[in-house]
Amino acid sequence: MCAEIARREYDIEVWTGSLSAPPADGPVYDCLILAAVLEHVRDLVDFLANTKRWLKPGGYMSVTVPDASHFVATQNAPFQEFSVEHINFFGPISLHNLMGAHGFIVCQTEQVVREIGRDVTGTELIATYRDAGVQSPWIRDNESEPALRAYITRCQEAEVKEQKLFRQLAENRKPIIVWGVGTHAQRLLATTPLAKANIVLFVDSNPKYQGKYLAGCPVVAPQALQGRTEPILITSWTFFDEIQSQIRRDLALTNEIIRIH
Repeated sequence: MCAEIARREYDIEVWTGSLSAPPADGPVYDCLILAAVLEHVRDLVDFLANTKRWLKPGGYMSVTVPDASHFVATQNAPFQEFSVEHINFFGPISLHNLMGAHGFIVCQTEQVVREIGRDVTGTELIATYRDAGVQSPWIRDNESEPALRAYITRCQEAEVKEQKLFRQLAENRKPIIVWGVGTHAQRLLATTPLAKANIVLFVDSNPKYQGKYLAGCPVVAPQALQGRTEPILITSWTFFDEIQSQIRRDLALTNEIIRIH
């Protein structure tokens, strides 16, 4: 569908498939952009070897990944940077080592912290490489481990504040609705007293979750909240404002809204 829209609306040719399995007669390019890709790839060695087949000799590759060396500089839910969707974590040195092993030399590196929501930020490592055709020697990464330990410590300290709220919800047994069933909500249910609260419903806008159960409670669409009066706990940090607006404006609900952060 996305490829069809790109062709029809913007006259952009789009191929759908896998970068790790390019066609034998496929095109080659001066530059490839891998944005938010490498942190999800299981077999990086084979993936990058196959990806180079899309690139002209001496071509460039722009890589963007979450910057594990700067996680501590972000403002987000505790441990949010350890998303279960991310199986690789990079700082500048480890990323340069990976690309250098595949014949790339670094041309430019940028580390940025971006706003992704109100009072919510994320960090990015953006690096541009040129295919030099010669492997670079590895450099020991002495930065990432202490940076990640500092991030873990800060998250543990932030959790202390959350725990107070969840203990109150668990102790008073007041019926509540929880909005959000993603990885953050699931972590809270597994590691905090939230699982002991009197949760009567989960809500999520994603249709693939609706009709299923989490912690023994049904997951429903937002429209199913009509007529419900229980307080709504919004688990999302990034989309809190959007969800609150949906509750108040689109659904016209007056339920109490509970904010975690």
